[in-house]
Amino acid sequence: FRRSTRFGSSGVVGTPNKLASDSFYNLAVKAIITGFLTPGQKTALKAKLDYEVKKERYDLRLKNQQENLEKNNKLITLGKKLEQTIKKYQVRSRKKDINKPVIDEIIKYVALEKNKSESIKLAEKVKKEALNPKPKSKKQKAVIQKDEYDRSKIKIGSTVKLISTKQAGTVEEINGELMTVTFGFIRMKVEREKLMFVK
Repeated sequence: FRRSTRFGSSGVVGTPNKLASDSFYNLAVKAIITGFLTPGQKTALKAKLDYEVKKERYDLRLKNQQENLEKNNKLITLGKKLEQTIKKYQVRSRKKDINKPVIDEIIKYVALEKNKSESIKLAEKVKKEALNPKPKSKKQKAVIQKDEYDRSKIKIGSTVKLISTKQAGTVEEINGELMTVTFGFIRMKVEREKLMFVK
């Protein structure tokens, strides 16, 4: 069902793509169509749907207004700074370095603003990466899968230990990933992943 569907006089109309109340909305529409609700429940449900849709619209509008307000405040600040600089700048002086402090101040201000914008971008990037982690590259996977128990060194005659019990034994036979190990008087077949290399 689409959100553009209207219910009587409740005024439920279409809203922006993928809202938080979509699942509730679809559930409510199914309940109304299948007729499991009394007329009072239908009215209450229609009112709740109308409220949810309007609330999400207003939240979206408020967020957009806050973003615009921040942009406007930044532009006002920049305008004031430019006006102050223009007032300080001297055109009719014969001294060469009379405006050097003003130019230095402008350079510092530009550098400061650039650092601010870059730090904001970096923070947004970090936040985005935290929410959507990148798939690990083959090199990273290889580093992670490094054998901490040196299982690749295990061969016939090696001394190994069971990881779980730390009991030492000697490898007598290797058949793929299955190894025959003697632990004292007991001879067992153990998978390579359950062993650690000793010597």
